[in-house]
Amino acid sequence: MKRFVCLVLSLVVVLAMFSACGDNGSNTEDGEDVLQNVVNQNTVPNYLKGLDYDDQRVVIHSRGDQNTINEIGLEDQGDILTNALWKRTLATEARLGVDIELAPQDGWSKYNITVAALRQSINSGISEYDIIAGWSPRVAALIFEGLFYDLNEFEQYEAEEVWWSKSVTEALTIQGSLYFTTGDISTTYMDCCSSLLVNEAVSTAFGYTYESFYDVVYSGEWTMDYLYELTKQTYTDKNGNDLSDDGDVFGLLIGSSYRDCFWTSCNISIIENNGEDLPRLNYDIEYVQNVSEKVYKLLFENVGCLPTASDLPQIFLEDRSMFIFSLLGDLSTYASGMTTKYGVLPVPKYDSNQENYRTFVQQGMTFFGIPVDAHNSEMSCAVISSLGYDSHEIVIIPHYETLLKTRYVKDSTSGYMIDIIYNGIWMNFDSVYTEALGDSLTKSEAMPTYIYRLMKAGEPPNIAGWWEEQGEGLQTRLDNLISSVSE
Repeated sequence: MKRFVCLVLSLVVVLAMFSACGDNGSNTEDGEDVLQNVVNQNTVPNYLKGLDYDDQRVVIHSRGDQNTINEIGLEDQGDILTNALWKRTLATEARLGVDIELAPQDGWSKYNITVAALRQSINSGISEYDIIAGWSPRVAALIFEGLFYDLNEFEQYEAEEVWWSKSVTEALTIQGSLYFTTGDISTTYMDCCSSLLVNEAVSTAFGYTYESFYDVVYSGEWTMDYLYELTKQTYTDKNGNDLSDDGDVFGLLIGSSYRDCFWTSCNISIIENNGEDLPRLNYDIEYVQNVSEKVYKLLFENVGCLPTASDLPQIFLEDRSMFIFSLLGDLSTYASGMTTKYGVLPVPKYDSNQENYRTFVQQGMTFFGIPVDAHNSEMSCAVISSLGYDSHEIVIIPHYETLLKTRYVKDSTSGYMIDIIYNGIWMNFDSVYTEALGDSLTKSEAMPTYIYRLMKAGEPPNIAGWWEEQGEGLQTRLDNLISSVSE
């Protein structure tokens, strides 16, 4: 009876949702076709057909922050996204005959406590949780403790499906084994994409044509040097105190954690990993030094850049900066709180010779995995796969097309920029496992991608010195990590 009710509710919500979305002009596929894709079992992957788990309970362990609770989709809060997520989850429950429950834990600020409790729970074998929806950097480190199943061992999982992130899958796969997955199943995966926002009021005041930045991106000249020269000229000592402070007008705002994006945007990878052989450390000191010098120059040798302040978004909202580093998920804040027109741009490339714009997905994204004490691991895998499939069919259009590319932006061209950003996602072994590669969570200076986050004014980068201090330990930790999953 519950599955019948869920299916009926799913159909009603699908029809209502796509009727509401039709006016946006962003749905390129007929709503009725999308509906049939959802409910017609012939379109579901074969490995999800004919499964019935007789209303078994499936408990998902998640982070306690509101956005990570919402992405599981157990409650319709009356907005288009939570409605779609709720319907997605109902569809999976109806298809598989399961009852999905959520066990939210601490938020990101206390997630170390959550990880310690999770480790204890899995090691005790009490089968407390069936699926872990974890904070990506912290939970990824647990695979080296043998606490998660290899998803590639299950018939109910296919890593090549379009709804899984190809980039993250490649980064996470070690000698053919994959312990976590993400992609369409996780709204935080999309929302955590790094980007740059441009304020039309400020850019116009300094004599720049707003749309010209899009032309620079298309030309391939949107680079670190270009951004440096542009933002250096865009500064006004508005409060007249002869100091560069948050009372002035700036060219660029960037919080410390947003600096991680340069590791990816400038195409750095220090660990070679093809998914089959053993990952190998290959540290190009000269290139990392060159990138680091550009980052330092942009942040600390640039009067137009404010690299830290109490409330950078507020400065942008008040039309006191031309650019701000942001995440796609932040667009909802600017859309609701800003009357000035703004645009969305990818993070600049290292130089014009770099072929593609590359997007870093900030650590707030969620990874999904199956703990080794799950009471029915095949059922857990089927639920993850079904949620991924249903997310692709139900959630992507309202989340990506209707909200991010239409409702949250002020002009149509920004939608094309978001395509460049999202299609440019590139994660590698060192960015995904940066915390596992660190000496400990209290020694962030040992974590590769934190080099830029920890930069300080008056301390120019010395990558050769960093390598001399950290290289041997980094190699040892990499060897230990790999041996732990190769045994």
